[in-house]
Amino acid sequence: MAHSLGAMHLASRFLDAALANAAPAERCRILDGCRNLVESHAKLGLGNNAETALADQGLLSGRHHDEPMILLLVEQGLRLASLVHDLGHLPFSHDFEQALEDHWRASPDARKRAGDLMTQGPGGDAVHERIGYALAPVVQRDVFNEQLANGPLGKPAEVALLIARDILDAPAAPQLDATQHAAVLSWLHSLVAGELDVDRADYVLRDVRHYGLTAAGYDLDRLVDHLIPIPREDGSLETAVLARGVSAAESFFVARFRMYTWAVYHHKIQQAAAGLRVAIVDLLDAGPEPLRIFLDDLEAIAGGTQTQETLDRFVDYDDSWWMGLMRDRLRLGVDPAIEPWLALFVRRRPGPVSLWKRACDRMGRGATGARIRRPRKPKHSRSRTRAAAARPANIGDRMTTAALTPARLFADLPRSSFDDYDSFENAFVTAFNAHRWELPSGYSWRDALDWGLRRNIVRRQDSKIVVYLEDINDQ
Repeated sequence: MAHSLGAMHLASRFLDAALANAAPAERCRILDGCRNLVESHAKLGLGNNAETALADQGLLSGRHHDEPMILLLVEQGLRLASLVHDLGHLPFSHDFEQALEDHWRASPDARKRAGDLMTQGPGGDAVHERIGYALAPVVQRDVFNEQLANGPLGKPAEVALLIARDILDAPAAPQLDATQHAAVLSWLHSLVAGELDVDRADYVLRDVRHYGLTAAGYDLDRLVDHLIPIPREDGSLETAVLARGVSAAESFFVARFRMYTWAVYHHKIQQAAAGLRVAIVDLLDAGPEPLRIFLDDLEAIAGGTQTQETLDRFVDYDDSWWMGLMRDRLRLGVDPAIEPWLALFVRRRPGPVSLWKRACDRMGRGATGARIRRPRKPKHSRSRTRAAAARPANIGDRMTTAALTPARLFADLPRSSFDDYDSFENAFVTAFNAHRWELPSGYSWRDALDWGLRRNIVRRQDSKIVVYLEDINDQ
């Protein structure tokens, strides 16, 4: 909760600093996009007393922009999106998602049952994003009660909630034919979920403090004060840093790298995470009744068919609930090959250990993410694991080492010309999901699409989006 509040606070600072530093052309473009965004949800206006009610609460004071009312609503929408961006995290967060992917990958029947939950698409690539973005409007409906709706702040609050939903659902990937409205919306999305966003800006400082990594901090104030939106060649916007803030940006990325190197990918943490993922997959494969209900609830939320009973149960799906399931599994008996891993995590009983500390210790092997191997004839009574701690940096390189290459996805599109970007994107997502299980876990359709955009395989030609198949054959 503290992280979500911190991200919400930084959302206002990011937006204010970016607008203050923006070139006049970009500032006007963002203001026009914000105006269009508000007007799309307030076609009949915001109510006669809305501006007076906002001014009485001091929400319009200290704003030096030309349209304080418009920017206030967009800022509140951005803050709400930042507040709920992690709403869909499952027990044990990313480790659980990786285990869920492994479970689906090993079982065609599980993939068939998962349906919407496992299907990537615009508005959320990771499992927790798809669940969280589906939950956001449900939570917002509960917040937007009858008393608020009938008051003078009812319409502004409703517009801010709708803008938050638009920001979460907006694609962060470049769009070849992005309208002014869509470009600004994608830029706002990147402030919540991008390379330099409020999520990472908050959790890097928060996590390194809790880890005790005093050498992994950065100057947050200096970084925020020098943010600036700049145009891309394709017409979209991205967040950059002014020259005076480059040192703070460098410190931010170094701090993030050190946090992952010294903490997240520390061999002991990876050892525990590997054991946790083995235990989670074992439980998912066993499929006791509470887990069948759990997976059905996740699918209902992802598909938008949840009931109030589903939401009431979802609140209880936390770390403690899952620990109870693992304890029950261990107490009732489990496969001897799984038992040491389960006991390692549940009871902290000495068992599996790391054979190396760093990925570079794995001579003659490429880093392909955390991987577990059980020796055929262990020399000691304790099982041993080989868990890699690093991931390759270039997503394209990782994909081309797999059975399926990004070029294959473009080549498998139903046609090479599309009337607009949305139809192209929908066709590409469909092609990706059809071949998804031929790729290692962790890849998103956005990664594959970005691979093609960076190589100029997809281009805008007149009023159409064209995929140049001859260029694919050269890749």
